[in-house]
Amino acid sequence: MKIFICDGNQRSALAVARSLGKRGYEVTVGDELEQCLAGASRFVKQVVCYPSPSRFPREFQGWLVDSFRKTKYDLLIPCTDKTCLLTLEIEGQIREQVNLALPPKRVFMQAFDKYLIVETARRIGMGAPETLLVKSESDLEEAAKSINYPAVLKVHQSHMLSEAGWSGGPVVYVDSAEDALIKYRNYKATQPLMLQERVQGVGCGYFALLRDGEPLAEFSHERLREKPPTGGVSVLCKSVAIDPKLRSDSLRLLRELEWEGVAMVECKRDSVTGEHKIMEVNCRVWGSLQLAIDSGVDFPVLLCQLFTTGSVEKAAPPRVGVISRWLLGDLDHMVAVLRRGRPGTRGVARLLSRFGAIFSFFVTFLRITHGSVLRFNDPAPWFAELKQYLGWYVKKVVGGR
Repeated sequence: MKIFICDGNQRSALAVARSLGKRGYEVTVGDELEQCLAGASRFVKQVVCYPSPSRFPREFQGWLVDSFRKTKYDLLIPCTDKTCLLTLEIEGQIREQVNLALPPKRVFMQAFDKYLIVETARRIGMGAPETLLVKSESDLEEAAKSINYPAVLKVHQSHMLSEAGWSGGPVVYVDSAEDALIKYRNYKATQPLMLQERVQGVGCGYFALLRDGEPLAEFSHERLREKPPTGGVSVLCKSVAIDPKLRSDSLRLLRELEWEGVAMVECKRDSVTGEHKIMEVNCRVWGSLQLAIDSGVDFPVLLCQLFTTGSVEKAAPPRVGVISRWLLGDLDHMVAVLRRGRPGTRGVARLLSRFGAIFSFFVTFLRITHGSVLRFNDPAPWFAELKQYLGWYVKKVVGGR
C-alpha cells in the first residue's frame, strides 16, 4: 500500500512515516524543503518537493491534483492546518483520485473554528473558558468590561486564506480592559478575534480515532513543559490514565461535530477548580503523536486502515507513565526561561526559576524518556533537525534577528 504524507518537516509527519514504514507501507513524504525531517528517515522510500503551501497555496493545490493523476497512492495524510485546509478546498478532485485521511470539509471547518468549539462545548455542558467574539473596537470595549482577567486575545481560526494570502495571529496576553484595547489596536487583525479568559493550569489532551461516533483507539497525556513556557507546543509530556469526565465530555463534543478520523481535544485543567476547560480541537495528527505510539496506541496504522480498507485492528490499552521529550524544543524552553524567567514570577522567584530551568533540563537526562525525534535505530532525522536548528541560530545571531 502506497501512502503520501504532506509536511515532511513536521514531527507529526516523522512519527507517521516511521510508524507506517515499520509496518511495511510504501511511504512517500512531501515538503517544500528538499531536505526535510521525515524525509531523512530510513523508513521513507521517496521524498518529493512541492510548491510552498504558505507562499504559493494555489500552486500547491495544482501540484496535488496533477501528481495524484500521474501516480497512484492509496492514502493522503496532510499534517498541518494549511495543507488540510488547502486539500479540503479541492476535496472533490482529491477524493476522486486518492483516499484522504480527513473528514468532509463541513465537519473539519466546524472543529477548526475555536469560537464555534467553545460555543458547542458550552451547549453540551462541557467546561469552557469565558469567550467573547470581537469583530470591531466597539465590540472589544463592551467585551473588555465583562470578562475576567488575565485574558488573551487571539484569532478564532489559526489560519484563514483569502486573495491577500494567509492570515492568522499570535496569542496576546492582556491584564485589564485598557491593556486589551491597546493591544487590539496593535493586532492588525484581518479576521474576528476572541477575547478569552486565561485558564491557569496543566495542559492535557484526549486523543481518539472515531468511526460512526465510536472510539476505535483512545489516549491521553499531560504536558510537563511547553514552548514557549507561557503555553504552546509540548516539549516534554507524559501518558496518563484517561480521565472519565474528560473522556465523556470529549466524545460528546466529537459526536456533536460528527467527527470521523483522528482528533485531539485540547484542554487545560483549571488549577483552582480542577475542571477541564476546552481550548481547541486539533483536527489533524498532532506534534506529540510519537508519545501515543510509544505508549502502545499506533494511531497512524489505525488511521490508515480506517480510510483505506475500513478494517481496523483492535487497539491496545495505552501504557501510563511513558515520557516523551523533544530535545531541541526542550532546549528552547530552557533558553526562554533563562531570558525572561518563569511566567508569573518576579524578583527572587524569577531568579530561582532560571536555576530551576537549568536543573530540570539536565536532570531529565537521568529519566527514562522516549525522544520524539532522536531515535538510535533511525538517527538521521535528528541530525537533519540539528542542522536546521544550528542554521536558524547562526542566521539569528549573524543577522541580528
